Amino acid sequence: MEDPASLGVCKLTPTPPSFNDKYGTPLAMERVASVQTKTTIPALTRFTSSPDEIPLPSGWVEHLHPEGNVYYQHAKTGIVSDTDPRRAGVAVILEKALETIRSRLPPDTKADNPEVYLNIPDLSRLGPVGSIKYYLVDYDSRSIFWVEDLDILTDLANSGSVVEPFQSTRHLRSGITPEFWMHVEYYPCHQSTYDDRAEKELVAVLRHGCVDDTTAPGSVFPYSADECMLYLKLLERLHGNDESTESYRRSWIGRLWASVCRSRHINRHGLPYSRVDRLQGLDSYLMHHNRLSVAMTLGEMLCLGMSKRTFAQLTELWNGRIVYQRHWQPFIERQRSEWRWIALGPRDRDA
Repeated sequence: MEDPASLGVCKLTPTPPSFNDKYGTPLAMERVASVQTKTTIPALTRFTSSPDEIPLPSGWVEHLHPEGNVYYQHAKTGIVSDTDPRRAGVAVILEKALETIRSRLPPDTKADNPEVYLNIPDLSRLGPVGSIKYYLVDYDSRSIFWVEDLDILTDLANSGSVVEPFQSTRHLRSGITPEFWMHVEYYPCHQSTYDDRAEKELVAVLRHGCVDDTTAPGSVFPYSADECMLYLKLLERLHGNDESTESYRRSWIGRLWASVCRSRHINRHGLPYSRVDRLQGLDSYLMHHNRLSVAMTLGEMLCLGMSKRTFAQLTELWNGRIVYQRHWQPFIERQRSEWRWIALGPRDRDA
C-alpha cells in the first residue's frame, strides 16, 4: 500500500455545487469491484453499534442526508466532503488540500473560518497526478467562492448556463446565489445553527408568489398558487420542530430557495432592465415578426389562421427564456384537442 505521507498534494480544481455528481454515482449493482457478503446474522444483533465497520479518523463525523446518501465533515477544520476519509490516504490528502487553500486566503477571510468543500472524484488517482474539486462557503453572506480566478468559458465549459458571463458584481452574485442554496440542500446536517431568517424570507416570498400568480397572468414566480400553498403548509407544520428534523427542513428549504433564485436570475431580479411580467415586451416582438407579406397571407388562408395564432401562443409561453409548466400544460391540451378535431372530426373527437 502506498504511504499516505508520500502522496503529496493533488491539483485543486474549482467547481460549483451544481457540478456535484450526487445523482450520477453508480448503484450497488453497477459497481465493478466485488463486495464481500455474509449469510449469517449473529446472535443478539440489536444494531447498538457497528463493530464490523472501520472507525472514522479522529475529528471526522459521518452524516446521513434525508435522501439516503452520506457525507463527511471535520468540524475543527471546516471540511465537508463526499469522499470517505477512511480510504487509504484520503484524510491526509484532504488536510493538505485545506492547508493549500487556507494559505491563499487573506487574513480577514481566514479569520472567518469559511467552510471548505473538498471531493476526490477519482480515488484511483490519489497523489500529485490526481485532482481535488473544491469551493468555499460563507454562510453569513450566502455565497460560495474560490481562492483563484475562475474563467467561466474554460473552467466551467460544457456546463450549460450554470454561471453565465456577468455585467457587474451584483449580476454575478445573482448567478452564484443559487449555487449556495444547492450546497445547503446537499449538505444540511452539520450546520450549527438554523437559518431562521431564510425560512421567514421564504414564507414571505411564497405568500407574495401566491398572490402574484392569482392576480397577474404574467407572473414570473416559478411556482403556481397551489404549489405555494402546499409549501407554506409544510413550512408551518415543520416550524419549531426539534433538532432531529432540522436537516430535513434545511434540505428542502435550500432546494426551494435555489429554484426561486434561479428564476430571479433569469428575470434579472434587482438588476437594471428586470423582467417583472412574463408578457413584458411581447407585443413589440410579435408586431416585428408578423409583418404582412404575400407568403404569410397565403399561409394564413390555408391554415385558417391557426399558424399565426399558434406562433403567438408559443411566443408568449417562451417569452423571457423560461417556460412555466402551469402555462405549458393547458396549451398542450388545447393543441391536442384541436388536432383531434382536425383528424377525427367533431363526431369522433370525444370518443
